[in-house]
Amino acid sequence: MRWLVVVVLALVLLSSVGRQLGNAPVNPKATQTIFVELPPGLSARAVAEKLTDAGLLRSSTGFVLMTIVRGAREKLQAGTYEFSPRDSGAAILSRLIGGDTSPTDVSVTFPEGFTLKQMAERLDAQGIVKKDPFLAAATADRFRGEFDVLKSALAGASLEGYLFPDTYRLYKDSDPRAVIQRLLHRFQEQLDVAQRETIATPGGEHPAASVHALVTIASIVEREVRTPDDRRLVAGILWDRFRAGVGLEADATVRYVTGDWDNPLTVQDLAIDSPYNTRKYRGLPPGPIGNPGLVSLEAALKPTPSDYGYYLSAPDGRTIFSKTLDEHNRAKAQHLKR
Repeated sequence: MRWLVVVVLALVLLSSVGRQLGNAPVNPKATQTIFVELPPGLSARAVAEKLTDAGLLRSSTGFVLMTIVRGAREKLQAGTYEFSPRDSGAAILSRLIGGDTSPTDVSVTFPEGFTLKQMAERLDAQGIVKKDPFLAAATADRFRGEFDVLKSALAGASLEGYLFPDTYRLYKDSDPRAVIQRLLHRFQEQLDVAQRETIATPGGEHPAASVHALVTIASIVEREVRTPDDRRLVAGILWDRFRAGVGLEADATVRYVTGDWDNPLTVQDLAIDSPYNTRKYRGLPPGPIGNPGLVSLEAALKPTPSDYGYYLSAPDGRTIFSKTLDEHNRAKAQHLKR
């Protein structure tokens, strides 16, 4: 009988330790929030593993033990939840039992090429986060340790170019950091897709010295031309100019300074003294001029080589390519008569 008592005591001790591990917060000082989607039909074990993978539990086994003790293994409700690493396992379990999901989400679409400021304004307009706190949080230095794509971003730079334009389901009154993490995760996923596509094709060498340079070129391509084929050709011209040490002469970089993406540029606009004015300064601008989509990232990764040295966007949306400056000037006289 003594061995039976010892076994029971050991099991009780292990159960207690396990439940304590399952209950202890991962990080009591955490400030970020993490969204977790739990589909219907998940077992308590599957739920625990999903929460552990998300960085919300110390021990999936300890959490399962807690569900057994509380008789809650069959009571966990599906849904989208917003937790924090500072939450205890018991608090998380109580919300799962009660079905205390996140507030109603809303659909938010960011068009390709949208700037960081435009994203902030749209988020504010839809009640997701206020514009100024979002812009203040959207800096590369705050997230550099979490995302490899930010390693080459300049110190003190904003996240312009690194927040992927797409349609998201977001929650009203969200923490700015949580929203930024969603957009950064999406960007990193899509850049991985673009890089895999490039590597899988013949001649898929990476033309950029850094992700920072790549995203900067992609953001210019996004705003300069429309079709995938034209984007690859223009990316090739821009990379050639960059390597030759001459001006990129991309009007979109001037528009980024003026904030006017629709009206014709004036002589005064083109003379603006800004490092983003690639008609005035050689090389790349200080950073991206917007947030490029997948097609533009792929174009910057695998540009089309050509003999073209110049291009212009005609009023009807076509891109006119020229090999020489004389040819380019004739194309401007013909297509840009205004």
